Amino acid sequence: MLDRTLVAIIVYATSVLAGLTAFGEKPQKTESSATTTTIQTATTTSNPEFFTLRPQEPTYDEAEVELATQMLNPKAPPVAYWERVAECETNLDWKDKGRYAGGLGIFTQGKFRDGDMGTWERYGGEDFAKHPSGASKTEQIVVANRIAVFGYSTVVHRDPERAKIMGVPATYVWDKKPVGFTGWGCVRNTVGSPAAWAKRNSN
Repeated sequence: MLDRTLVAIIVYATSVLAGLTAFGEKPQKTESSATTTTIQTATTTSNPEFFTLRPQEPTYDEAEVELATQMLNPKAPPVAYWERVAECETNLDWKDKGRYAGGLGIFTQGKFRDGDMGTWERYGGEDFAKHPSGASKTEQIVVANRIAVFGYSTVVHRDPERAKIMGVPATYVWDKKPVGFTGWGCVRNTVGSPAAWAKRNSN
């Protein structure tokens, strides 16, 4: 019985050492008071990626970053201005559906580069959502600022083979200039320009 127990212990120890060797560790010598024994240990030094948790990179909301950048330009109206426009256009329904959609009633149709695409698509609204109703309030305001103040530019890549057949560049820059605020009926008829709105609200 003792012999079988001893054999089982030796087999178990051998399997453990073999498993540790699979990690690619080098044997390390440890001293005891009676004998010197060579054993295998798993350390974090020879295979740090296996044992070490890597910190995750911080994530940023692209729309919030773009809006913050826009706000640095004095030509950009404050968020409160767009909230007033949305109050007039849709009663602040940022999920409003239809052809003139979202809180700001931005015209949407088709998809980017379609010949009949809407304003939402022309000014990069699809960077955030296919339809204004699927975009956040911040994202809709970013697109509104692009339409009115900043314009929108992006690099477009066509299929190289198709571009060659059509005789057009495979890569080109899509560049839409800003068109001001008068595309919004509520701006023309009720809210007024950002300057007029700010003057009324400064009193």
